[in-house]
Amino acid sequence: MFKYFAHRTYNYDGRFLQFLERPRVLQYTFLLAHIEIEMDVVKPEVYWVQDRCYRRNPSRNNYLNDTDDRKNHSEAGTAAIASNNDQPIPYEEFSDYSCDPDAPDEEDDKEKYVIEKIETGFKARATTIPASFYPLIIGGKGATKKRLESETNTKIIIPRINEKGDIVVRGAKQKDVLTALRRMDLMCSQARAKRDITHFACFALNTAEVMGKYSDFKDKVLRDFSSSIRGLDDAIFQEPAKLHLTICVLVLLDSREREEVSKLFASLSPDIETLTGKKPHKVRLQGLEIMNDDPSEVDVLYAKCVLDDDTLQSVANHVANRLVASGYSKANRGENVKLHATLMNTRWQQQAKEGFENNGYKGNRSKRESFDARKIIQKYGDFDFGVVQINEIKIVTRHTRTDDGSYNTMAVLPLS
Repeated sequence: MFKYFAHRTYNYDGRFLQFLERPRVLQYTFLLAHIEIEMDVVKPEVYWVQDRCYRRNPSRNNYLNDTDDRKNHSEAGTAAIASNNDQPIPYEEFSDYSCDPDAPDEEDDKEKYVIEKIETGFKARATTIPASFYPLIIGGKGATKKRLESETNTKIIIPRINEKGDIVVRGAKQKDVLTALRRMDLMCSQARAKRDITHFACFALNTAEVMGKYSDFKDKVLRDFSSSIRGLDDAIFQEPAKLHLTICVLVLLDSREREEVSKLFASLSPDIETLTGKKPHKVRLQGLEIMNDDPSEVDVLYAKCVLDDDTLQSVANHVANRLVASGYSKANRGENVKLHATLMNTRWQQQAKEGFENNGYKGNRSKRESFDARKIIQKYGDFDFGVVQINEIKIVTRHTRTDDGSYNTMAVLPLS
């Protein structure tokens, strides 16, 4: 009887990481636990369905009843193996999905989709899909749309070019309509992740004091080091009127998405008033820092924020959490928003050279050219850019410019 050795490594939550084959013994490696058993892979338990034969992979539920069991199963597993070495150990590779993606009864979907009962079955409008993604749903020569219709047993009606309206999905069963909506939403989520940022929430820093001191900093750096620092160029400096502290970046692709986020933003007012006590708060910009570890190869140099207390940090965290939860942000939320004022960024030089003719998508860009920031940090590392009183949060439109040099504002949320 042929037997083989499989070495599987799991992280703390039991997800599969690594697989190696060797002869003779089957071994599972868990965190702080090693279990050795034998498993017959030549004669597994099988089921016949008509003329088809299916192998049954044993479920881990027979020996691991829940997540907590995985943490403390070592002794029990070893004892079980000692008592019966001939029994195959059940196993199942862990999935990143906690449920069937086509399950029709999730509460979130009941709120997200409105499915109507009609004479021929059910229908729904795909209100979450912007018109810019309609070609994605259609596909080359309509192939993607046809495949979706075939696999979900639905009819998908997409507005023609220059027609306004939503995609409509019709089907005999509610589950089929819901599955089609989910499939399209997943496609759009993946496409959205590839789109460039269109908007961002921020604290504006364009006061006269800060802009004046920043302009002084820029002039001194260019005067002192323009001929001695590799990569130093006027184009990598931020425009004074656009100085800000980023809270959260967004991808908003049509007027409906912009309106939805504006309403969500306005709804945060009571929470913000509670956090701030209906008072403005100040931040000092002093000192220089870089985004990477090597000061000789820098892409982003920023001014550090000195806060009087945690109020602005709490406000930023709350706003970012709500915007990320809306699904319109590309950010991966950590514990705290990293509040910083970007002063120099090599991407701006790259964009100036290439323009923005990329149809809103990332990619096809040349490699960014870094600069050497060692002399700048050494001489101006403690530069004081002044104090700003933060009175409001803004959502602004990227790559725009008003008469005063700042970004176009989409929405404003007062702090007091």
